[in-house]
Amino acid sequence: KSGDTALAGFNRLPFHLKQNPDLVVIVLGANDALKGMEPGNTYAAIEKVIKLLQAQHIQPVLMGIKSPRNLGDAYAKKFDSVYPILAQRYNVPFYPFFLDGVALKPEYNLKDRVHPNPDGVRVLVQNTSPFLMNIVYQMLMSRYAPQQQQQEQPQKTAPEKTEDVKEKAVAE
Repeated sequence: KSGDTALAGFNRLPFHLKQNPDLVVIVLGANDALKGMEPGNTYAAIEKVIKLLQAQHIQPVLMGIKSPRNLGDAYAKKFDSVYPILAQRYNVPFYPFFLDGVALKPEYNLKDRVHPNPDGVRVLVQNTSPFLMNIVYQMLMSRYAPQQQQQEQPQKTAPEKTEDVKEKAVAE
């Protein structure tokens, strides 16, 4: 929801989990940064999201957000580090900057200069689709490929040749 913080996103999560997703893309924290909120609070809220998803065996995918630079270098460094640290700590697929190619480009944003317009959304989809599709592919392969390999395994074993059977019989 526009204007919500990462914590508000966490609070809405149980409602969305009623849909029984296999994967959840986490794009939270931009409003936290715009409001100059303490990065530790953003970290804690996103960490709660990741832990809840993992506890329910749902694949989290983390999309990074970068702080506006007008809040100072120290704030930006601390805020920007939230995402890679969480991704590494919880072994979560991570896309470094969700708004890459769209942020600060007027032609890709609404008049509020914060939210992407339809052209900006197209750029986001083009940028993130290969990353997300790879994750979906890996999930499908891990779910279905082992079953398929087990079913195919007997067919992959070549039948014994008549000569091999005769040699075994002679040797015994």
